[in-house]
Amino acid sequence: MPVPLPTWYIVDSTQVAANKLVSSFSAGNAEEIAKGWIIKADTVEELAKACELDAKTLQETLDEWNASCTQGADALFGRSGASLLPVATAPYYAMKLGPTMYNTQGGPERNSKAEVLDLDGNPIPHLYSCGECGAMWPDMYNGGGNLGEAAVFGRIAGKNIAALQ
Repeated sequence: MPVPLPTWYIVDSTQVAANKLVSSFSAGNAEEIAKGWIIKADTVEELAKACELDAKTLQETLDEWNASCTQGADALFGRSGASLLPVATAPYYAMKLGPTMYNTQGGPERNSKAEVLDLDGNPIPHLYSCGECGAMWPDMYNGGGNLGEAAVFGRIAGKNIAALQ
């Protein structure tokens, strides 16, 4: 089945209060809500209307999702219960999503010396990274940005490796 486009990231007030929907968003997502990037509605029906979705289908989808949260396992996609958060407390929020660019980001974290860090934030001796591996903006890829990052951190890593000789 093809993915419907646009698709919507839908959460409730509990999630919006606890987390930025995107790491670069404002605290409580307040600025993004005010700008209309995140739609806010007091009921699921109002949210469906604002998103131009069928209200009955949206309510059924949320009911199925919330049942998975209660059962502790995602019935449709098999996600573990630890990552499931119900969408049950008004107001409700939606953010439009769609494909932009493809890319693989993230991986190990690195410091300003291009050293890869362990899980406690300590440099792993003689292990360096550059470019997408440990990217500075893992959730905000900006098309071509890794070329500069690869060059800068490649040079930093090279200097640090050469200094070990």
